[in-house]
Amino acid sequence: MIFWWDNCPPLDRDNEKRRPIIIVEPGFPSQAVAIVVCASCTAGRRETDSVKLPNKSDQPQCRTGLPRPCDAIPRWFLPIDHATLARCEFCGRLGGPALQKLLAAYLKRREAASD
Repeated sequence: MIFWWDNCPPLDRDNEKRRPIIIVEPGFPSQAVAIVVCASCTAGRRETDSVKLPNKSDQPQCRTGLPRPCDAIPRWFLPIDHATLARCEFCGRLGGPALQKLLAAYLKRREAASD
C-alpha cells in the first residue's frame, strides 16, 4: 500500500515534507513499527536502484493514486510506528513488476545496511 506521510523526516539534507511512502514490511499488530520506502519526484535520476512508480499522469488507470511521476528510493527505508502510519493518508496500491522490483532492491539495501 502507498500512503502520504506528512512531515516525513528529512532525507539527504531535505526538509520534513509530505512524501509518498510504500509499506514493504507491515509488521504484526504486536510489533511497534512497520518499514516503509520513501519516494521522490527528483532523486530517482541519481539512484541506480530507484524504481519508477506508476502514476496517473502517465497511466490514468493505475492503482497507485500517485498524481505525477516519482520513484521509490530503496535506500530510503525507514521505520514508522503504527500510530503515525494510521494518521497517514491512503494513496493507493502497488503491485506487479514494480512491487517485485522494489522489494528486491529494498532487501538488497537492508542486507547491505546490516553488514
